[in-house]
Amino acid sequence: MSDNDDRRFKVSLSFSGEHRDYMLNLAKCLHDRLNPRESEEKDGVVFYDFWFEAEINGLNAAEYLQTVYNKNSEIVVVGVAQQYDHKVWCQTEWDAIQALLFTLRPSKDPRDRLRVFYLRFDDAEVGGVWPNDGYTDARKRTPDQVADLILDRLKLIGETIVDKTPDWLKLVRKISDFVSRLVDYLVPTLLRKHPFLCVTVPLVA
Repeated sequence: MSDNDDRRFKVSLSFSGEHRDYMLNLAKCLHDRLNPRESEEKDGVVFYDFWFEAEINGLNAAEYLQTVYNKNSEIVVVGVAQQYDHKVWCQTEWDAIQALLFTLRPSKDPRDRLRVFYLRFDDAEVGGVWPNDGYTDARKRTPDQVADLILDRLKLIGETIVDKTPDWLKLVRKISDFVSRLVDYLVPTLLRKHPFLCVTVPLVA
């Protein structure tokens, strides 16, 4: 495993603006789990661009971002989507991530190759992402569920992770996840058995 003493962030997020709401929720979930103390978001654990606007403003922003994704992150989460392949800032970040992948491929430690995590928002082709690359489907996972997967990935690459989430909040998340899955199953089932439920009644003006 490469020396990680100088890496500022455990997780950095690269994405297009169309998916900002989802990625902000993911950043908050990761922050809640990884933050060793109660403090503001920009504590150097998770890189979400808006949290570091004061640092980025006035600098060579392209160089700053490329350094974050190429050198200062244990794991880089890439929001793979059609828009990502066509936006200048996304491609600026992607150049640095691809350079990281290039340096990791020859590594004799397989854990190094786990440092890039693909999160797909659609089925679009993105240059440099191949059909045989593994990914997590954001359309089928909540930000909370994806955060759990990223924590598992951090453990796989050798990071010592202590989940700081209170037990009561973990229980609430499990219940919420169960209810969400139950609704996803029951609604289509009910509509198949009782198609009349699809009929809408126009409102009286």
